[in-house]
Amino acid sequence: MKDERLIIEKPDCFTAEDLCRLLEKSLPESMPHIAYPGETPIDVLHILDYMLTGYTYRKRPIAEFLDGSDYYWVEATPSTGGSEGVYLDINLVTQGAGAPQRWPIITAKTLEEGPVAYAAMGMLGGVATDLIQKIININY
Repeated sequence: MKDERLIIEKPDCFTAEDLCRLLEKSLPESMPHIAYPGETPIDVLHILDYMLTGYTYRKRPIAEFLDGSDYYWVEATPSTGGSEGVYLDINLVTQGAGAPQRWPIITAKTLEEGPVAYAAMGMLGGVATDLIQKIININY
């Protein structure tokens, strides 16, 4: 059964920026609080400092990323920032006849550090991967 909220009215015009906004809207219901034993639970949305689309691809329709590809997958990789905090880079990866093509579509960042921040960003990556795959499978 298709989730009606994920059906895009004009999928050929749906951009990486639209995808980022849809992800932001769906986070409050998707993201639980997390904590390690003995620590205060953290609201993942509370530590999320920003989520934005890559400047180069933000207005590009998702359909264009998928055009000519036989396969696609989503990579969500948390990493230490250059100065402080944890980044989450979300790439749409497509593959046709040649080598895989990585399209950086969303970056999220928290200024928090440590294992709970990594766990939170990893959880965000899981939620984003699930949402992006559902949107693509339903609409394209």
